[in-house]
Amino acid sequence: MWQDELKFGIISYILMFAFYIYWSMCIYSFRLYRPEYISDADIRHAQSHNMPLMGAPSMPQTAMINNPAAPAGPYPPDRSVIVLNNHKPSKKKSKFDSFKHIKKSMRPNRTVTPLHRNDSQFTIGFKLGPDGKIIDIESAPSPTPTYTAVDYFKRKPIQEDDEDDENDDKMFSTIPPSFRRHVFNQGKRFKSELSASKLQIKKTDTLKPLVANKDLVFGNSFTDHMISVKWNEDKGWDVPEIRPYENLSLAPSTSVFHYATECFEGMKAYKDKNGKIRLFRPDMNMARMNRSTERIALPQFNGDELIKLISEYLKLDERWIPNERGYSLYIRPTMIGTQETLGVNPPSDALLFVIGCPVGPYYKTGFNAIRLYATSEYVRAWPRGTGSAKLGGNYAPGLMPQRLAAAKGYQQNLWLFGPDHQLTEVDAMNLFMITKDEHGQPELVTPPLDGSILPGVTRDSIIQLAKDWNEFKVTERKITMPELCDLAKAGRVMEMFCAGTASVVSPVKEIGYMDEDLKIPLDPNDSNAQAGPYTKRFNDAIYAIQYGEVEHPWSVVIN
Repeated sequence: MWQDELKFGIISYILMFAFYIYWSMCIYSFRLYRPEYISDADIRHAQSHNMPLMGAPSMPQTAMINNPAAPAGPYPPDRSVIVLNNHKPSKKKSKFDSFKHIKKSMRPNRTVTPLHRNDSQFTIGFKLGPDGKIIDIESAPSPTPTYTAVDYFKRKPIQEDDEDDENDDKMFSTIPPSFRRHVFNQGKRFKSELSASKLQIKKTDTLKPLVANKDLVFGNSFTDHMISVKWNEDKGWDVPEIRPYENLSLAPSTSVFHYATECFEGMKAYKDKNGKIRLFRPDMNMARMNRSTERIALPQFNGDELIKLISEYLKLDERWIPNERGYSLYIRPTMIGTQETLGVNPPSDALLFVIGCPVGPYYKTGFNAIRLYATSEYVRAWPRGTGSAKLGGNYAPGLMPQRLAAAKGYQQNLWLFGPDHQLTEVDAMNLFMITKDEHGQPELVTPPLDGSILPGVTRDSIIQLAKDWNEFKVTERKITMPELCDLAKAGRVMEMFCAGTASVVSPVKEIGYMDEDLKIPLDPNDSNAQAGPYTKRFNDAIYAIQYGEVEHPWSVVIN
């Protein structure tokens, strides 16, 4: 009899212990899903397992696909998203403060307003006071014991001296490797975070001679220094360095040489009339680069910290930043996989480096209209591929078609896709056109971000400017080459231009398609003009922001 009771007691104890471990993992997963840790894959995994979840993907496009309560994206690029899923409110004082990490990830005096509320949800809105305490909590109780709250807030990086880092490390050591690999992947990658506070600077002994603005060729001259940070899967991010510009030393078996584990960004530094250094929407570049690294299994990083590193680099190499309008310092953050192996696996080692080169107008002809060759023989990207990531592997396949287009007298390829010849983007730029709608009113049209098109910073800026002006309709939709030809023949195409970081805005005057040249209007009031009035207006507006000629939050001054 006592044996049965003992057996029953042991089994009960084991079940209770198992339940405790399972619930602890759920709670700890809630704690670890801080803004820097979260990814779309983590969100989908956690939701599919009914795990409590708090997260902040950068500019999520599909992060909430399994959460019917979440509003459709994309969300503002400088915001983060909170999702509290299947979490039961309790009147009892809990040892774990669910708002604790939210508070750490918010800026003081930032009001958070609910995005979604209905009778089946428990939605929370709150505000942080100057002392960092949550104030003005408001809630809409749910008739059911579970709730789903979706909101967004301004991000602030978690400091290196986070009091919970030690506890998180202890917790990680107790979680089975398989669970840790699939659920806490991003947390593991942040074992040691990228931190500008650890920066070490080694100055060069010999400064290079500067290149005159008139002699600058895009991407040919480089500054005296570079940023370099190593990453290891077990240790995390190493100490960041600014050191003399020099060659890299890599083994022939390094993964980047064999499997293209490489991504990069393109951004610029400008000098305004007062000599201040400015960056243009650097947070957008950081968010996009993190999406690119995630796509090819390279490590994530804190974008705010990299911006701080770039700022220190710009101060050190300030003499290389041209002080003439139309000229700037092009900055190229790059990450490569550096593990020495021929195995096809996510790299266990990586290198993040940043170099810079002074540049002038992207085209030798300056701000003049270009000719595009609409190619259907080759494809740049395809659905569910890597077209939306800024990977080196996306550019090499376009070099041969670009050479063929140049041989025919065209400056760039206009990539078409599908049997209906959908317009996607140009070699290194996004595409826009001004057309007349069915009522004869101007409309800005651009292909949508369907996963095969790079979400350009300049592209987003043009769309936002057009919406702010509120003078014409802005449409993101599929448009085919036959439709464009019909619109042109009907006189409904007013202008066309390309947009990108390197060139800013490039007017288009002609498209080669099916052995014919389709003429694109420029300025109807000036036969000698190289750009239409809308194209020129967008170009001037962006330049004015970049060079600090107008006050705008997109222009970030480097103190």
